[in-house]
Formats: sequence, C-alpha cells, structure tokens
Amino acid sequence: MKRPICFSGGAIRIILFLCVFGARAESGPALGSPMLYYLDSTGALNLDDVLEGSGTADFSPAPSSIPSFGFTGDRVWLRLDLGAEADAERMRLFSLRTARLREVDWYLVQDQRLIQHRAEGIDRPPPEDFRGRYPAFLAELPAGDAVTLYVRVRSDSSIWLPLHWAPLGAMLEMDMRWNFLEQAFLGFGFAMVIISILVSLAHPGGGFVRLAGITFCFLGYHLLFHGYLDWWIPGLPAWFHRHLLLVCAAGSSLFMLLFTQKYFTDKDVGRVSRWLLTRSPLVCLLLVVILSAVPFQAAAHLTLLLVLWAYGFGLLLSGRMLYRYRTLGDLCFTLAWFLTALTIVAFALQIHFPVSGPLHPLNITRMLIPMMYLFFLAANLRRQRNLLDEKEQLLKARQAGTRAHLDALRYQLNPHFLFNALNSIEALALEDPGKIPLLVRRLATVLRLRLKPSKGGLNSLKEELHMVRAYLDIEKIRFEERLEIEWRLSAENHEVPVPEMILQPMIENAVKYGMMMNEEMKIRIVTAERDGTLCLQVWNKGRLIRNPAANESGNGIGLNNLQTRLRFHYGEKAGFMLREGSGWVIAEVEIPLSLKPNESTADFNY
Repeated sequence: MKRPICFSGGAIRIILFLCVFGARAESGPALGSPMLYYLDSTGALNLDDVLEGSGTADFSPAPSSIPSFGFTGDRVWLRLDLGAEADAERMRLFSLRTARLREVDWYLVQDQRLIQHRAEGIDRPPPEDFRGRYPAFLAELPAGDAVTLYVRVRSDSSIWLPLHWAPLGAMLEMDMRWNFLEQAFLGFGFAMVIISILVSLAHPGGGFVRLAGITFCFLGYHLLFHGYLDWWIPGLPAWFHRHLLLVCAAGSSLFMLLFTQKYFTDKDVGRVSRWLLTRSPLVCLLLVVILSAVPFQAAAHLTLLLVLWAYGFGLLLSGRMLYRYRTLGDLCFTLAWFLTALTIVAFALQIHFPVSGPLHPLNITRMLIPMMYLFFLAANLRRQRNLLDEKEQLLKARQAGTRAHLDALRYQLNPHFLFNALNSIEALALEDPGKIPLLVRRLATVLRLRLKPSKGGLNSLKEELHMVRAYLDIEKIRFEERLEIEWRLSAENHEVPVPEMILQPMIENAVKYGMMMNEEMKIRIVTAERDGTLCLQVWNKGRLIRNPAANESGNGIGLNNLQTRLRFHYGEKAGFMLREGSGWVIAEVEIPLSLKPNESTADFNY
C-alpha cells in the first residue's frame, strides 16, 4: 500500500493520527477515561519522571489528530486509565497497529507502582515471547483497584498510532477479521501481478509487464509499511526499512511513467510531452539510486516531489487524451490516474483537515489501489484491442496493395511471354510456315495454363516444370535440331511451392541470347537441394553479355521482374545470380526450404 510522506521541520506540520477503539463495556463499571497524550520533545523522560510529575495535568485529551514533529527525537506518551475489573475475564490485549516503530514501551501501573512492563521495537532485540508485526501487550488486569496503561513510543518520523484494546477473546476475533482483510488485499495484489504477466504473454510489448511492476511496488510498500520485512527478518536497522519504503514509492512512480510512455503513441502526445515522457523515467531511476544514499529526511522530500510530478503529469496527459478522443479506454485510463492522484489528495486532507471515523488513509488506499489497477488494466486491454484493430486494417490495406502489385507483375510477364511467342511465329512464317499451326496449338496450351490464376502468386515446382516443358515445345518446333534440351531434375522437391513463372524468364533469356551466339544451342535445366536451399539453374552455351536496354541491375524486364517477386516472397533470404564459366552462362535462383513463402504481405519497398 502506498502512503505519502509527511514532513515537518520548519515548513510542514506532521499530523499523528490517533484512532482509539475501545471494547464494548460489559456489565459493571465503564471502561475508563478517554485516552490522553503527551509529547516529550526532549526524549529523556522515563516512567518515574512521568509518575513523579504533575500526573494527569501533563497529559492532554487526545483529539482526532495530534500535531507531532517528524524526523526528531520526540517521544509520544499515551495514557489510558482503566477502571477496576470485577469480572472473571481480566485478560486484556492492547495493540498499536503501526509497524516499524523504533521503540515501544508498555507500562501497566497500579497505585503509582509498575506491575508489568514490555519493551519492543525494531531498534531492540526481538522479545523472547510472542512477536507479531504490530506492537502488542497482553496484561491481566488486577481485580479491585483501577490501573493505568502508559505507552511510550519513539519513531523519529511521522507516526500514526491507532490503539486497540479488548478482552483477549474479543481481540483475537478482531485480529482474525483484520488478518482476513489483510490477506485478501495481499492475495488480490499478487493475483494482479500474475494476471498482468500472463496477459503480457498474449500481448508482448503491450505494457502489461510495466503494469505488473506498478502493482509489485505497491505491494512491496504495503508489506514494508505493515512490518512484514521486520517480522520475517528481525534485526534490520530502521534506516533500511525507511529507505526501502521510499524506493518502493519512487519505483511505483517510475513504473507508472513507463506504463504511460508505452500507452501513448507519438500521435497522441506532442513533442514536448513525448520528450518529458522519455526523460522522466530516467530521472526517476536516478532518484531511486540517490534515495539509498542521502539522509532520510532529504530522501523523503525528493520522493514527495517525484510522486507529485509523476501523478500530476500522468493525470494531465490522460485528461488531454480523454478530451481529444473521448473513448471508453481513455475514460478508464483517466479514471485510473484520477484515483491514483486521489490517494495524494486524501492524505493531504487528512494532514491539514483531520477527519475522525473510518475515513483515514489506510482504508482509503485499500479501496483506491485495487480500483486504480482494474481501471489501468481495462484501459490497456481496450488500447491493445484498438491497436490490433488498426493493425488489422493496415494489414488489409497492405494486402490489397500487395495483391495489386503482384497482379501487375503477372500482367507484365504475360505480354512479355506473348511477345516472344509472336516473334517465334513471325520467324516461322519466313522459314517454315507449315509448323505454325502446331506452334499455335502449343501456344494455346501455354496460354490456357498461364491464365489459370495461382494462389498467392505461388505454384508447385512440378506445375512450373510442366509450364516450362510446354514453352520449350514451342521453341523446339521453331529451332528443331538446333536446340538441345537436357533435364537434370531432383524428384524430391517437386511439391515445393515456388513463385509462379520463376523459370520462364531464365529460359527465355537463355534461348534468346544463346541463339544469338551459336548455330546450335544447348540448354540444361537443373533442380537440386543444397544445404537446405532449393537451387533452380538454367545453363546455356555461350558467354555473358549485357543488354543495353537493361535497367540499373543489368537485367531485362523478365529477370528484373523475377528478382522483385523473389524479394516479395522471401525478403533477402532468396537470391538470383547470373554468371559465366567454362563456356556456359548460368542463371541460378536459390530459395530457402525452411522459410514459408509470403502470400499476403510485402516486407519490402516496391
């Protein structure tokens, strides 16, 4: 649980909240006089000094709040006059439900004579009898004469002393109810941390881990504030408890700023706000380190400034966001920041305008912190849903653009292929017109296969080889024995999906330039698997020459189209090479077998 830091010295007055809960009086005398208090500014008075003094005149009736000087050696004395006990149940349990007090002395006095004493506190060795998180005193009130309970407390900082007392049985029942509420609060807090971490697995990078950090810091503060650390590991010095409290307070501010930084996108905040959101967590982290080294009073002032800045800045940004967009998620986010800032306001009201009754910081924060988390969680879930919707819409738009681009590439290839086929018909019209009908029938077969759309621009390698055979049949009709075709195919990868018309441009290129340099042309088509890569090669006899009309890459329209489609489907994982060696020109495509080709989105700029 997070509580603001109270200050005094010459500037800010610290209020000691004093809540007195008496047990219901059973038959017999009243429980006693109202509680009294006395502030020992010297810190030197002991019980004998108090008993030998003017007695009750030195004590004042305890109002709903008592002014105190924090960060000094002041001792607070509480006095409770208990009536004579005539009933059989005289066991009374007294408890100060404030942990981490440095020194607590319980004195039970009868007739100005000490009859029972108990000393405890974090500056003292743990008591040999029972030891709980809160100072407690079990006493058997003597029958007959009245007794007086004195409690001497040293804290050296602002303190809140809610003293509870009742018969042993009633007090144990009350403790069970308190502990149940305490464990329920802690259980809810740890559940919040676990839920945030689990949700972060479904939405990585969505800020849910930072939300878990906020809750964890609040839980750490609550555990420290209520004495769990001293209960589990007794003997730790007071400065360690206090500085760790401040680190938890500063850490919560750090995580809240980090969460807000993740929640807002660049379009949601201006340049100045983004700059502040970026730098503020670094300043918070630096202050967290400083807090462990500077004196507690200075560290408390730094923590207060940090909390005020973080909460005020977060509330301002969330309010502007709500005013700008007016969405349900922004409303939840603003309400979460409002509840967080309300904890500070609640403490300020308690300090400057003390209110008696159930409205005190402990109850307020126990209500506000779970509500704050739930609103933050709801806002972030809503935010992630909106971001996913926007991403889905953007993805659909990119898919539509990509599909249009692939279709454009496809339509670019079809005229290119048809142009080459018509050139072949023109050449046959001059050389051997009788072969034109057969060529036209083969061309019709190829066009029928080409006009059948493929899914995502992909075909199996088997289908592509079938297409290539049909095309080469056309070229074989044209060139007859002058064209020799050698197939070296691996049957293992025929079902592997490859971009459509992946071999066609390479074969057209080989036929075109091969025939320009040779009377007889030999083409070799090779498919093989090498180191997890599918290699498609087209060999032709000749030497490598560059087309003057080629683009910047040195390739013509068909080969440039091929490279573009490879980048679309495989990014930089696939490659195309055109090289010369030993009288052969080799065009080679390498496709990774372990990478599924992209069918819907583009990862490159076209």
